[in-house]
Amino acid sequence: MIELNLNPSLLDPDNARPSSFAYIVNAPEVEAKLARIFRRRGLCLKVSRQPLKEGLTAETATWGRAPLLDLSRIQNIYAWHGLAPRVYALGLLNDEYAAQVVEFDRDEGKANIPAILSLAQRYGVKSRKNWDVGPRNWIGGHLVDFSGLYFEDWEWTLGQLVIEAYTRRGKNIGSAYQSVPGLGIRGQRDMQHRLSVVGLDAVDFAGKIVLDLGCNLGAFCRYSARRGAARVVGVDRVTARQAYEVANWLGHWNIDYLDLSLPDEIEAIEAATGLGQFDIVFANAIVNHVNGYAPWLAGLVKPGGLLYFEGHGKVERGIYTAGLERDFGEVTKLGETTDNYQREVFRCRKRTSRSQ
Repeated sequence: MIELNLNPSLLDPDNARPSSFAYIVNAPEVEAKLARIFRRRGLCLKVSRQPLKEGLTAETATWGRAPLLDLSRIQNIYAWHGLAPRVYALGLLNDEYAAQVVEFDRDEGKANIPAILSLAQRYGVKSRKNWDVGPRNWIGGHLVDFSGLYFEDWEWTLGQLVIEAYTRRGKNIGSAYQSVPGLGIRGQRDMQHRLSVVGLDAVDFAGKIVLDLGCNLGAFCRYSARRGAARVVGVDRVTARQAYEVANWLGHWNIDYLDLSLPDEIEAIEAATGLGQFDIVFANAIVNHVNGYAPWLAGLVKPGGLLYFEGHGKVERGIYTAGLERDFGEVTKLGETTDNYQREVFRCRKRTSRSQ
């Protein structure tokens, strides 16, 4: 949760657009302040029209009759499918009002209510009879007020996510590749072992821009966000949506997940995020999917930035060293992960200039 202090006049009707349960505040000073925090443009605040009751926080507040936390999860489900503006955080405004940090949709159009209701069946979302879908609750073609929706049985919805994480080639195999302890998802990889070999606890993530290639269910993405990374991007051509939904349930909303095939769609990373290079790049166990190490990996790392590169047990060990040493000024073998095949792990620091 973030805490913001703004001029109370920004909530006046002349400056804020009202919806059923919130004000949409997108004044330039608000957008600029949010851009500094989230390293993104085009954000606004959706602020509750009523002050919080004593003892409540943004995470425990309700809008309408539904928990704000669940409404935000529901909204983010629809955001993945292009039917709603995405929620990036919950916050407290002026120590008095609950707020969401959301995208601001400037496009013209009308909310696609039939598509929203159709998708609701897949996620066990129900709508109240008095749900207000009038024009005041649209911004452009996106619905912005989800106070009429709720999870009929959130444990069932979460259970469907777990089942999908365990499904490979149409069969339930009883585990995912990565574990997600917070959701009870068992994994084939021992994430604590991997983190220990890589030595990430000693790395400063504060304010960093991070990219995880082949992110699977997003374990390294969420770790980076918890450690204070300013922006995190995960790429996976198979599990991007699942990783997004896992992060959504766990409240890690400021992580971008991209469904891309690399290296063919490498330019789409910058097109989608505005980020062309990163302070820290993870390339873990993807070499058998991208034909080994290639210079395009180095191109994603900022000068002075780090690449963490994990090999694959099915690929000849040591085959990456020459390419890594050619493209990076400092290459250190950190050890080997042994929880799933035996894989060499390297930390590579990119040169800050050609002379180094």
